[in-house]
Amino acid sequence: ILSKEFTLSKLIASSQICHIIKAFSKSSGLNMRLINEKGESIDKSKFPVFCEIINQNEAGSRTCLEFYADSLRKLSSPSCRINQGGETPPLLTKKGSLITCPAGNRCLIVPIMLQDTLLGGIVSEGLHTGDELLLSELASKCEIDPTLLHGKAFTVNKLSQKRLSTILKDMEGISKLLSELCTDKFLLEQKNTEIAAINHIGKALISLVDLKSILHVIVEGAARTLHTKKCSLRLFNREKTELIMSVSCGLSKKYLSKRQEIKIGQSIIGRVAESKMPIVVEDARTNNLLEDPQQVINEGILSFLSVPLLMKNTVLGVLTVYSETPHKYTTDEIQLLTSLAVQSAIAIENKRLVAEIKNHLINITRSLAETIEAKDIHTRGHSERTVWYAVSIAKEMGMSEEEVESIEIATLLHDIGKIGVPEAILLKPGGLTQEEFEKIRNHPFTSFNILSSGEFSKEIVTGVSQHHERIDGKGYPNGLSGDEISLEARIIEVADSFEAMVSNRPYRKALDVEIAIMELKRCAGKQFDPKVVNAFLRILEKRKEQFGKYI
Repeated sequence: ILSKEFTLSKLIASSQICHIIKAFSKSSGLNMRLINEKGESIDKSKFPVFCEIINQNEAGSRTCLEFYADSLRKLSSPSCRINQGGETPPLLTKKGSLITCPAGNRCLIVPIMLQDTLLGGIVSEGLHTGDELLLSELASKCEIDPTLLHGKAFTVNKLSQKRLSTILKDMEGISKLLSELCTDKFLLEQKNTEIAAINHIGKALISLVDLKSILHVIVEGAARTLHTKKCSLRLFNREKTELIMSVSCGLSKKYLSKRQEIKIGQSIIGRVAESKMPIVVEDARTNNLLEDPQQVINEGILSFLSVPLLMKNTVLGVLTVYSETPHKYTTDEIQLLTSLAVQSAIAIENKRLVAEIKNHLINITRSLAETIEAKDIHTRGHSERTVWYAVSIAKEMGMSEEEVESIEIATLLHDIGKIGVPEAILLKPGGLTQEEFEKIRNHPFTSFNILSSGEFSKEIVTGVSQHHERIDGKGYPNGLSGDEISLEARIIEVADSFEAMVSNRPYRKALDVEIAIMELKRCAGKQFDPKVVNAFLRILEKRKEQFGKYI
């Protein structure tokens, strides 16, 4: 698959091709130029005086470019014939020809190919033929002084037919050399691009946390690497019986809606999952394994390649790239997509394992929180309710999945320091003495010491140890203010305070929700972060609209 960025100009800019052309011009006695597929000169060779006059004129330059571009297209076509006035040119080989330019001069031209793609060509300066009629017609068409052209026409080279034949064969040899250089450079660039793409995808997969982002990177990376716009990734459902469309790019909603689930062994993609082997469809119009080929064709898909996502011989899903034109996928392309599929399977499995570990951690943390709450019958369930509020606030504020997970764990553990506070103080129905209150105030220190000695992240430790600090600096244990307090702690503080206000305590009954909301508003900017309070109030309003009550 040719990259659109690959051009003959790019090859010349990074090689010694120009020196070869100059040396050949000198040995042949004819000025040679390299042109691209549009007929434009791409090296630094100057035009002969006669051609310079024509190309300085806008209409003349356009006429020449169109002529050379058209000549290259015809020479590079399978028929490989340029007809001049209904006759076969006097010099025509498999790749080059002697042609008559719009000014009536003859020139040699040979295309330069990369596989089946025209990159440009080598063209010689004009050879005078004495065709005054064509010269006059060009001068009239381009509004060039005919006497100026006639005067310079006789300075153009005249060479024998035998000499021209030799030069043309030499030009073809140089064209073949350039084609081989282009092929080598293209293949090298292609491999470098593939390696860079795989590395980029690999780095992205390592750095990403949520599965949806990982899947998008896989699909977009596969499409970009295989030079296509359409790609899809299907993963197995829990029962391992159906492949569900997880992420795609370039496919219409109509197509996706009809192809949501594919059973194992069904159609091409289901057979890939069943056989654990890649399958290529070179032409959807003639493939008899497709369940609904017309639906595929209507989507603009004529060819596609599907490979399994394998992890220890277990299929996780199927990755597919599609082509809008009939395409015979090469062994290299199949191996490339298979490599991406292997890398993707590892990333998906790692994400699953990480999620599993996090679930275990949260369950252990939840059990620990329940153990702490068991000391106080009045706060049973407090952590779980506070977690719901805190996680909802974090999501409302647009925090990442990883940050939300930290909030969840920190909120579950926010009272872990109370494990060092005597039950008599926690359950005391009346007011606390100063000494008792100091023991309560010290529980954030205890929390910090417990969590710091473990493998908890900084966000979890600060979220727990700072959740009694206040925005105005009048909180405890360190009297932090404003942004000195971590966002995690500011969120937990609002969630914890609201849950405490609407719950029964030994020293008071639960407040009405409306009163608790008024208290949050009154203390915003003093005790609480106003942004956090506003986010929480939006959540409560949404719940009231949906369920008819705040909580």
